[in-house]
Amino acid sequence: MLPAELFANTNDPVELHDARIQTAVTNENEIVLKLHGDDNGGLRKIEIRYDRTGLAVPEIPNDLLQNNPDCDLMCHEFIAQKNCLEHHMLFASGAEIMIQFRNIVANFIPDRDITM
Repeated sequence: MLPAELFANTNDPVELHDARIQTAVTNENEIVLKLHGDDNGGLRKIEIRYDRTGLAVPEIPNDLLQNNPDCDLMCHEFIAQKNCLEHHMLFASGAEIMIQFRNIVANFIPDRDITM
């Protein structure tokens, strides 16, 4: 799950298990991931914006954008480091990505999980 403070205004917890990245855009100080939640049937759209000011740019492998079962996000965790936070993600294909960030904002459409 995403940290509780990110979905305080939503009707349901936001699960990332089985979500698939649809797009990954790196701007000067930000990374924007757009995902489809539970792509085996879920239609919730998730947008996560990571403020990476002064931090390394992670590589998002192109094969994670193919929207097939190998692209399912299997597990993830947030880790607090001394000077930043990290979001570690492991996908069904075995690919791993780690995004360092200073702040994070998430948006969800719809704000209620319609897969339940």
